[in-house]
Amino acid sequence: MGAGSGLGHAKVNEEKTQKLIEDFPRLYRGRECGLMPYGFECGDGWFGLIQKLSFDIEQAARDAGLNSSSEQWPRATQVKEKLGTLRFHFHIRSPGENDLDPVHTLMPTGIIEPRLETCIETIRELISKALEESAGICEQCGLVHNTRDCHLLAIDQEKT
Repeated sequence: MGAGSGLGHAKVNEEKTQKLIEDFPRLYRGRECGLMPYGFECGDGWFGLIQKLSFDIEQAARDAGLNSSSEQWPRATQVKEKLGTLRFHFHIRSPGENDLDPVHTLMPTGIIEPRLETCIETIRELISKALEESAGICEQCGLVHNTRDCHLLAIDQEKT
């Protein structure tokens, strides 16, 4: 569980982390940047959701005509649990941007080229949908059920 649950910081296990990095190397490039050095800060139960979201983000970038080898390709900057739901932060580099002048996803519309703006909006929608889905998926076991039961089980196991 994440910090918001009171159970400490969960992490996706190393095997699943490597699978995500291998399947989506461009999305998870530069993991030393942002907060990605901390890894995927959520339980293994959301692995499938993160995997699907990663695929969908890359598909949105392809649909927008972005080149996967360019710096404009989306890059994950943080993946975590917050307040019981999945949070996924990303960055798309704008043409001419340098490392000292980053363009973040919160940039007002109209400042970047339309295809990047459209791609960012599509990715935001995908992330919003994943956030909603995560609320009904147990972060620990990945099942769709009363997630409170797994939270209580995890608390009981910590006490023993």
